[in-house]
Amino acid sequence: IGFIFSLIISVIIRLFFEKITQIKELSELTKIPVLGGLPFLDNFDSILKIKIKSKDNFVESLRAIRTSLNFLMNDNSQSNNDFKSFLITSIHPGEGKTFTTLNLARIFASSGKKVLVVDFDMHKPKVHKELDLQNETGNSTNLSRKTSFEKSLIEIEKDLHVITSGPVPPNPSELVLSDEVKKLFAFVNKNFDYFFIDSPPIGY
Repeated sequence: IGFIFSLIISVIIRLFFEKITQIKELSELTKIPVLGGLPFLDNFDSILKIKIKSKDNFVESLRAIRTSLNFLMNDNSQSNNDFKSFLITSIHPGEGKTFTTLNLARIFASSGKKVLVVDFDMHKPKVHKELDLQNETGNSTNLSRKTSFEKSLIEIEKDLHVITSGPVPPNPSELVLSDEVKKLFAFVNKNFDYFFIDSPPIGY
């Protein structure tokens, strides 16, 4: 009875109380490359008030991820094309996906590269809310051929542009699978160095 009771306690502790607290632990538990980690922020007024040129721990963590991404891309590069694209997602809503996307884009733009962020979450878009922008036109109207990519660009900082999601469409899945997405990539490839896609959570 004592052995069974101890085993049950051990299982409960293992399942509910044991947590990954360091990046090294996570790296040892997965075969997926771990590029870095970000400290948790819970008291900020606006994304744009985070000073990308500072030596803050959060900003230094972003720089470390940028360095890891550049190393990974250079190591796996198969062509001379300098255009790079990233799709950012998370498991559940509210985990900081949009916040991370925008700040990673800002840290890349701060190095003098032209960067574009496009909000592909056309169910519950957040990019325009985080940046306090209008959302009458954007990705949904572009993919529906109602507006153009060029006219929906919004420059929020030097070398950093965004295209908001636009109005929530009745058929977001069809828009994402349309040929207009290929035209968007061709447009970004021609005009930008880096492309960040803010996508819906995969467990959504």
